[in-house]
Amino acid sequence: MRGWLAIGVALAQCLGAMAFAEAQDYPARTVTIVVPQAPGGTNDVVGRFMADRLSQALDQRFVVENRVGAGGNVGTASVARAQPDGYTLLVSVDNPLAINPNLYKTVGFDPIADFEPITLIASVPYVLVVNPKFPADTVPDLLRLAKEKPGRIQYASSGIGTVNHLLVELLGFQTGTKFVHVPYRGVAALMSDLIAGHVEIGFATMPAVQSHLASGSLKALGVSSPKRLAIAPQIPAVSETVPDFGTELWVGLFAVHGTPPAIVEKLKREAVKILNDPQARKALVAMGAQPVPSTGEELSARLRQDLDKWRGVITRVGVKVE
Repeated sequence: MRGWLAIGVALAQCLGAMAFAEAQDYPARTVTIVVPQAPGGTNDVVGRFMADRLSQALDQRFVVENRVGAGGNVGTASVARAQPDGYTLLVSVDNPLAINPNLYKTVGFDPIADFEPITLIASVPYVLVVNPKFPADTVPDLLRLAKEKPGRIQYASSGIGTVNHLLVELLGFQTGTKFVHVPYRGVAALMSDLIAGHVEIGFATMPAVQSHLASGSLKALGVSSPKRLAIAPQIPAVSETVPDFGTELWVGLFAVHGTPPAIVEKLKREAVKILNDPQARKALVAMGAQPVPSTGEELSARLRQDLDKWRGVITRVGVKVE
């Protein structure tokens, strides 16, 4: 018995030494960060920021690959099927992981079982924006118009079941108003038509709208965060008019389930170091994103919480994807 115990201890020590050596050498080649949305959106911008900073910190290339389709399901599922070796990572907003499993019959992945949460990266508020010619300057103005013209005001979203779709549906549900949904494929097309006046209102993230607000090509009515933003205190929170309304987008970094713990820990350590660096924090805040470094356990808890939250919202507003 003692002999077998000694062999077991020796084997465990050997495996531990191999895992440590593997983590020490990691990354030995290019790491792919999958962003399951199109270029130009918040997830893409934050993903490229992290890729650049991790490349510098770990002296190896981290490259972003946009794999789009089915509301983020295609890219997310591709990561779930990847080798668990640390060379395929996922930078994801909450939508594919916390909303899609409640919205689609099948998504091709399990948001809890298929991924190793590494850290939250950033929290990003949505801004309710309108074309400058739209005759509303505040959320109360908008709601009054919506009640005067039920079912006539069009709103843009990044697609069925996206957060900016559900936010307007939730606003209508909570205020007894009705808006007409015009889904787009991605943020760039949405922003273009809002600016051109082809659609009238929409929620988009602060990084996506900042420059347009500064130039006057869009007008802000409110933010989705519980409170006004330090970088834009002049924009009211929608919750000042509609109590308990709103949410913030989050962006997280994930590895494939089964990735060696030492590699996950190394990635977390370096990512958190980046997110705590004053210059990096300043850069993210300038984009309209609030750095929120976390443990993997905290990211997992946030994901589970949001799966429950969005399940309730989807049930209330009756959104379905066939």
